[in-house]
Amino acid sequence: MVERAGEADEKDTDQVGLVVVLDSKERALILKRSDEVDYASGRWSVPGGHIQEDETYEEGAIRETKEETQLIVSNLDHIKSKGNLHYYVAHGFEGELKINFEHTDSAWVSHEDLDKYDIVEETKNMLTKLLKEVYE
Repeated sequence: MVERAGEADEKDTDQVGLVVVLDSKERALILKRSDEVDYASGRWSVPGGHIQEDETYEEGAIRETKEETQLIVSNLDHIKSKGNLHYYVAHGFEGELKINFEHTDSAWVSHEDLDKYDIVEETKNMLTKLLKEVYE
């Protein structure tokens, strides 16, 4: 069997790195999770995934974002950690957005757009706070 980038790996830990990618208009990238994924299928979230044993949280978040979007993120700031979730914001990226099999759609959203999407609750709370501060 050929392993696809983004599939579970024996080096995965239970820690998860997530990245809020902001574009030049300070909109956040959200991705609609496909039916092929176990957690929150059909709902929207930000790029990210399981950190591997040999990575820092930030390194894993960067790797997962590239696997899921083909974007190379930079200038990451740690926003918060809650349980096993570690959130970062990327103030820059290179590349052209191309989502992998784990997602079926993408959108760039502002604070006003958030209620239009079924976003994973913890992520929506964090995006609401972050984007509200950006637009104030």
